[in-house]
Amino acid sequence: MLIDPSPTATQCPPAYEPLAERCARLGVWVWCFDATGAMIGRPAQPELSTSDVERALSGLALRGTDSCNDRGEWWGIVIRLSPSRRSPTFVAVAWDDQASKPIGGTLGLRADVARSLACPLLGRAGSGHALSDVVRGFYDDVAEAIKSTTALEQFGDRLAQSYEEVNVLFQTAGLLKDIADPAVALTAVCERMAETLAFGWVRLRFAGETDVPAAVAGRSLSAGDPPGGSNAFDRMLDAVLATADDSVCQAVHTVADSPIARAAGAEAIVQRVTRDGRSIGLLVAGGKVGGDPDVTSGEIRFLEAAAQLIGVFVENVARFDEQRAMFLGTLRAMTASIDAKDPYTRGHSERVAHLAAITAAALGLDERTVERFRVAGLLHDVGKIGVPEAVLRKAARLDDAEFALIKKHPEIGHGILRDIPGLADVLPGVLHHHEKWDGHGYPHGVAGETIPLVARVLALADTFDAMSSSRAYRAAMPRERVLAEIRRCAGTQFDPAVVPAFVGLDFSEFDRMVASAAAQDVAPVAA
Repeated sequence: MLIDPSPTATQCPPAYEPLAERCARLGVWVWCFDATGAMIGRPAQPELSTSDVERALSGLALRGTDSCNDRGEWWGIVIRLSPSRRSPTFVAVAWDDQASKPIGGTLGLRADVARSLACPLLGRAGSGHALSDVVRGFYDDVAEAIKSTTALEQFGDRLAQSYEEVNVLFQTAGLLKDIADPAVALTAVCERMAETLAFGWVRLRFAGETDVPAAVAGRSLSAGDPPGGSNAFDRMLDAVLATADDSVCQAVHTVADSPIARAAGAEAIVQRVTRDGRSIGLLVAGGKVGGDPDVTSGEIRFLEAAAQLIGVFVENVARFDEQRAMFLGTLRAMTASIDAKDPYTRGHSERVAHLAAITAAALGLDERTVERFRVAGLLHDVGKIGVPEAVLRKAARLDDAEFALIKKHPEIGHGILRDIPGLADVLPGVLHHHEKWDGHGYPHGVAGETIPLVARVLALADTFDAMSSSRAYRAAMPRERVLAEIRRCAGTQFDPAVVPAFVGLDFSEFDRMVASAAAQDVAPVAA
């Protein structure tokens, strides 16, 4: 920070090297002090690093005004780097080479030190005022260059940041395609935003209302947690959502004037997530890190755009849920009509669907796959629509010809469903749910892991419900006997890897479904 008169000996920040070089060529000594007057840089020559010199020039820096001795034989020019008194201060000192003794006396220096400091600058420059103008001109030139360079660097940084933000918005739109698992998609969005904008945390809080999709209603999805604690913060957000106050989306919330920021324990940006013009959630980011702690207008706009994308996504999820509910309702109506053809199978498809879903969950399969196993369970017997009703409703055991007709229902069901969009992943369950692990099942006699997993699960669920239900030719089997039979058939009829998960299920909901069917007068009786 201090400039040695020798052109090759400078100690100055890189940005101020041009100023250092100019002053060095003039033979001007330069020191630098912090806001307290402490020396933070000095010339390299040891004879100049005396306490007397530093004390005298420190006082000059603190006063913040130019000084000279009575005869104008030395001059100290004070240059502060910014208007703030907290900024560092340069002090440039020069004197007449004929005035070393008075200078030494004025500054309290020994004569030999004063002589070593002397230079002919004032004689050349004409006056201390002229020197002041020269040095200040140097400083102004360098400061303007630094300002231009800094502005260009900031522009480049902002351009790069803007590119990254636009890129993340595109990525966000891509992440928000996963309508089947909205909580996972939205958590990934929060994580990406926190990373891109260098925020310590990003939190997305949804209201627990009927027009918010069930997958996210009343939930918080986030990357990191606010310093004030997530529970208290969520209560504050819920209170704000209940007021539907648009002023919540002011640009920046500060701890001094916002309850949200106080609950978070940090400055925060808040944006509303809306559906049909109503606030259904809040997107909040705070705890900014990095070299620039101030929130920028670009970051505010980015969060606003992200909140709008999330609002569109939530609307799509809601529409998807409505369509899914309508689709499942149609399937249930269709399978119920098929089950009704046989008075002993009322509710059978619903129960198999339930058992298939909870078995898939017990096997650790993801939420979407669990749901597809449920749909496969609903549809597994749809092919019975092509089996004569007399065969389905026969009270006695079936003969070989009648059983041959029953054995056609998997392929009939597959043929009915194969051209329906969106059912490709459930078709293997419909086609193969009567196959056996040892290869002695139907319709194709496939074995082991060649049988699709969904079909292996459906085989267990279908058999469990059949054994747990009364038929005209036999009563329902007790639960213990049903489970013992399933364990016995592991490795022959059933997949031995799936059986342990199945027999360990909680069957309380299954029993409730059986009781509900029994209440309709024509029903199986559970063990």
